[in-house]
Amino acid sequence: MAEQAATPARKPALKVNVLRCRDAACGGLLPFEDTDQGYLLGRVLELADADGERRYLSCPKCGGRQLVEEFEHAGKLRVRVIGFEPAPGRGQSA
Repeated sequence: MAEQAATPARKPALKVNVLRCRDAACGGLLPFEDTDQGYLLGRVLELADADGERRYLSCPKCGGRQLVEEFEHAGKLRVRVIGFEPAPGRGQSA
C-alpha cells in the first residue's frame, strides 16, 4: 500500500484535434491542431495572415477567415480562434 501512495498521479492526456472551419456549412480542415482547452498548437500566429490589426487563418475550402488572437494560458502565450468571417465578397452561409 505504501508503494501505491508514492506513485504520482498521472495528468489526463491532452486531446488534440484537427482545426475545422468555423463555418458550419463548410467544415473544411485547416493544417493546424487545436486542443480541448481551446488553444492552437505550434507557431500559428507567425503563419496567420493579417488584415489591419486582425489576424486570421484562411480555410482552403471556402476561403473563410478563422480569426485568431494571442492570449496567456498557464504562464505561456498561446493562440486561439475567436471568431469567423466569410471570405471577402461572400455572405455568411445560412
